[in-house]
Amino acid sequence: MRDGFELVHLHRMIEQLVEEHLAEKGINLRLVKILECLFHHPDGMMTPADLSEDVNLSRSAMTSALDSLEKLGYATRSPHPVD
Repeated sequence: MRDGFELVHLHRMIEQLVEEHLAEKGINLRLVKILECLFHHPDGMMTPADLSEDVNLSRSAMTSALDSLEKLGYATRSPHPVD
């Protein structure tokens, strides 16, 4: 039981350190998850709705996250060719 507690504690410590490092760059783990989805997508492009589903965010939260990524220069938006 103690090993499990220590593992959870270690995970939280690592997560906090990662968040602090990312914060220096103006980004957080949620935004990294979105970038990871885009990186692993075959053409690097996804609709906001698909991203919302993949990272389990509401559409309004995804819009805000994409605004942040675009403002920071990590992502760009383009119109869907079929819309």
